[in-house]
Amino acid sequence: MQSHDRQHVQTVHGEMHELCECEGIKLNMTVPNHPALNRVAKQAIRVLTNIVQVMLHDSGLPKFLWAEAFSTMTYVHNRTLTRALDGL
Repeated sequence: MQSHDRQHVQTVHGEMHELCECEGIKLNMTVPNHPALNRVAKQAIRVLTNIVQVMLHDSGLPKFLWAEAFSTMTYVHNRTLTRALDGL
């Protein structure tokens, strides 16, 4: 990475940190592609998949609506307050 690129990344990171701090958002930095994070993502996808299966079954909607149901469930999940769980 060139010096100019590093400075840009540091500037953007600083602006993001300031924005989150002003909005009361806790910013957690992680290492990309870490195996522990993959486990958390796989578990989240499994949970969302199970929820969508139940939603479709209970509502009696046809299976071709699977993608729309999963998209909707993901939208709702991403806007629902949660807390981080230790050990996951």
